[in-house]
Amino acid sequence: MKITYRDTDFEVDPEINKSIYGLLKSDADDQKHDGIIGFYLSNRSKFFSNELVDFLNTTGIDWTKDNEVFYYNVDDQIIIEGWYDIVGKVLNNKIVSLYWGDDLYTTNVFFGNDLRHGIYSVFGDHDTFRFDFSIVFKKGAVLG
Repeated sequence: MKITYRDTDFEVDPEINKSIYGLLKSDADDQKHDGIIGFYLSNRSKFFSNELVDFLNTTGIDWTKDNEVFYYNVDDQIIIEGWYDIVGKVLNNKIVSLYWGDDLYTTNVFFGNDLRHGIYSVFGDHDTFRFDFSIVFKKGAVLG
């Protein structure tokens, strides 16, 4: 299935993605006790725009099942990062990098156009591309 998001064309297999993500759990599930990860989970729908969530749903992945999510501190900022493997490919040869936010946070997203096999064995030999995200906050915005 060919879909377009922000002037970039993708070819995805929603049924295979649904099947695979039905077998996965979010990496964050084991980290819910952590205050920063809990903050991310309770605000994830704010950090990912409705347009991005619609795109991810169209690909067939479950956007609540991050393949990996982690965070680190840089000076007075907290950076939460994560990614998803998506069965399919980016059809354009350009780098797809977007960002948005407000006074409290900035969300950066990146679609890698390098084909790979998904990190988990349930992806089998399916070619995937990676959707990465970074969310940057001032420490006080998260812990305040």
